[in-house]
Amino acid sequence: MPADAIICCTGYKHSYPFLDKSCGITIENNDTRVRPLFKHMIHTKYHTLFFIKLLSNYLEFSLAYLQVPMALKILDGKLKLPSERDMNKETEDDYEKRLETGLPLFHAHTYYTKKWYPAMYPKDIIEFAGIEDVLGPKKYEGLANIVDKAINNCLTFRQFNYD
Repeated sequence: MPADAIICCTGYKHSYPFLDKSCGITIENNDTRVRPLFKHMIHTKYHTLFFIKLLSNYLEFSLAYLQVPMALKILDGKLKLPSERDMNKETEDDYEKRLETGLPLFHAHTYYTKKWYPAMYPKDIIEFAGIEDVLGPKKYEGLANIVDKAINNCLTFRQFNYD
């Protein structure tokens, strides 16, 4: 299926003035939560509208290497999605779990904090889409190690040996 458009956006706040209101995207919590997005990337009603790499607090762009193959499987019809209702329920359940663990509202699309291990989301995408882990689990474990040390030892983390 050819794409109508691929739009690359950057920034800290979510704003999509180029999207028509009829697509049903809402932005909440001081521009930090975009809805309705299944797995933080797939519009639950319009399954060909993807938000690749929407998740924040990630130190590099490699997450797209997992999201793009999943999006391609959806476009090719090789990956069937749950019903809109089920996707919305899973999305809301994920958000509620984040709030229950004490995460602030602006962590709606954060997948690495002290309470959310960085390999959780990639593992979920890999299992759900049945795609290859092109990056390998060690990448996420290493990143978790670095971020944990930086958070817990902000004055000395550069002195650690990360081998």
